[in-house]
Amino acid sequence: MAESKGGMFGKALQKRVFRAKEKVLQNLGKADKTTDGTLEDHVNNFNKQQTSAVKLQKELKNYIACAKAMATASKNFYDTLHELYEEDWTGKNQVKQITESLELMWSDYVQKFTDDINGPLTLYINKFPEVRSKISKRGRKLVDFDSARHNSESLQNAKKRDEVKIAKAQEELHLAEKIYKDMNNELHEELPELYDSRIVFYCTAFQTVSTAESVFHGEYAKLSSQFSDSVEELAKENARGTYNAKRFTENWNASRTSSNSSGVEDVRNMQPVVYDNYPRKESADSSSQKSVETASPPKITEFPSQQDEVKNGPSENGDLAMKPDHQENAYDLAYEPVAGTDEYEAVAIGAQLENEKSEDDDEYTEVPTEMPPAAAPSSNAVYCLAQGDEDSYQVPSSNKPLQDLPPGVSYQVQATHPYVGEDSDELSFDVGDVINVLPFEDPDDQDDGWLLGVKVSDQKKGVFPANFTKPV
Repeated sequence: MAESKGGMFGKALQKRVFRAKEKVLQNLGKADKTTDGTLEDHVNNFNKQQTSAVKLQKELKNYIACAKAMATASKNFYDTLHELYEEDWTGKNQVKQITESLELMWSDYVQKFTDDINGPLTLYINKFPEVRSKISKRGRKLVDFDSARHNSESLQNAKKRDEVKIAKAQEELHLAEKIYKDMNNELHEELPELYDSRIVFYCTAFQTVSTAESVFHGEYAKLSSQFSDSVEELAKENARGTYNAKRFTENWNASRTSSNSSGVEDVRNMQPVVYDNYPRKESADSSSQKSVETASPPKITEFPSQQDEVKNGPSENGDLAMKPDHQENAYDLAYEPVAGTDEYEAVAIGAQLENEKSEDDDEYTEVPTEMPPAAAPSSNAVYCLAQGDEDSYQVPSSNKPLQDLPPGVSYQVQATHPYVGEDSDELSFDVGDVINVLPFEDPDDQDDGWLLGVKVSDQKKGVFPANFTKPV
């Protein structure tokens, strides 16, 4: 068995050597080469046909892969839309049906391309390797035929003829010629037929693609239109306020009304303010009132700064004095400024309280929205801010308006820490130095936390850190 295999290998190797030698001789022009132009054209067409079919299969596989990815993306997308579409919205069930129909459509679409296009294309391409093998074998048999022919011619043209060898060479030549011609004739029939079949196959594949695309996109358009109608109906319902969130306006108005009502009740139940030292009218029960007044001395009887004037009554120069018998207390007066003066004018509120006190306490008393007009100064007026009065309130100097700053100065700061400038454009100062802050000519030149100023003491100008100073 091993010897037979070795013999077969030796024969195959010997054939390859003879074929290689024959090709070299043909390339060098020392041996004739049998040609078939028609078959060579068929072979060239076959090569182009195979290349086109392989490219089509490659792109079809890529298209199917993208369609599968698109089917997955479409499913995820419409599943998300279905989740976002709330249960109480109109068309919820229809959206669910649309989502399921789209998923089935994508699945059928991908399956259509896989079964009806890629399957036949695979069978179509599987023919080419077998034909390619026949073409290669025909080429080898052609070389064998040329080699046998050259061998026979060389023996016949030899000076010493060997009839046995010549007969054997003639026999090998006839056998090689028969094998070559059989294969050559077979390819002459098969290659044109295979090449012509491309049109039928491509027409079928293209029609299948067109039909699948048309059906898919038509159904997809219908489902998209249904989805659009559902969304449009939802928009109309929303415009009618069907899905508007509830507002708590009723509760808020109720609480507001309750609050206002309680405020009105408080105003209605509010009693007029009665000052303890306000003179009361004489009545039948005056003795009991006097005893109460004697037992409950007034909380405030006079201004600390005008005690003598209150006790002694009005003076000749028109200053305020209060009589103990029937005068309104100083705190019963409201003070309003007199136009054109620094003085304040007294407004008698005690009289208003007296009038209100005479009315029924259980009835609602309207609170005046406007103060009564200012009256002319009288002997009962108290001038709390009279000019020249030592006891009047004086505005502290710290609260007085700042003096006018030099032109171009925004404000002044005072150094809280000493600072020594590191660059020539920086300002050095000690604790307590006053600096006039100036605006930058170009705001873009100002760094965060730095100011530009002139020190008042020596009029030196420069930039300095703001956190080393405080506003004056």
